[in-house]
Amino acid sequence: MIGQGFGTSEMAKELSVSSRTITTCMQLLRQKLKAKNNRELLKIAIEYIHHYTPETS
Repeated sequence: MIGQGFGTSEMAKELSVSSRTITTCMQLLRQKLKAKNNRELLKIAIEYIHHYTPETS
């Protein structure tokens, strides 16, 4: 969802969790992926989507 441009509140609403839960998950993802900030996390997410999503003809 990060790579699709969803904001924290949008993700929380879609997943039926609090915004704080999303913030915490993003913080843990940043640590695990060694991303310096949310912008870098977004870049990683977009690269992942482009690499692992099959192209449609």
